[in-house]
Amino acid sequence: MTQYTVKHGNEYMQCNDKGEVIRPKIGMNEPSGQWYLTGAVRFNNFGYRVEMYSLREILTTPLQWQYKDGKQRIHITDYDHGSARTWVSPNHAIII
Repeated sequence: MTQYTVKHGNEYMQCNDKGEVIRPKIGMNEPSGQWYLTGAVRFNNFGYRVEMYSLREILTTPLQWQYKDGKQRIHITDYDHGSARTWVSPNHAIII
């Protein structure tokens, strides 16, 4: 199974092609099955979702995660222990 790097601020995590997250910084060296990435979204200036990306699209197509000024452009979505979430800050990206 392929591993991808997830950069979240200054921390680096791993995810596999199923989106399951591995976070060595806190001793989570195996996926729990309770936390996985689902895709990504882009919002317009009014906070409306204008683009959605599936996990498969993210892992096969390079995306521009930040604008040229460093502001987050595309936001990761995940499902963690029963809660759907959208990552807002700090800057993050999935590195292929």
